[in-house]
Amino acid sequence: MGDRASMTGPEETQRVTGYLPGGVCPFALEGVEILLDRELGQYDTVYPAAGTDATGVPTTLDQLARITGGRIVDFAAEA
Repeated sequence: MGDRASMTGPEETQRVTGYLPGGVCPFALEGVEILLDRELGQYDTVYPAAGTDATGVPTTLDQLARITGGRIVDFAAEA
């Protein structure tokens, strides 16, 4: 595989997603690979951002993966 995920800066995040960091809504993002941390599965409910850093949508990790087409990965193992 060789490719490593990395965080983008605030300007690139907003340019690519249309959202400010902390408010990136993972739903209906086009051209962006969604990576979901496996550790989120320890929680019954997770709250991905819904456009701002003060909004969230209650869901589960599995539901989030299905809705977004995201890939569940183990970030701790990658570090």
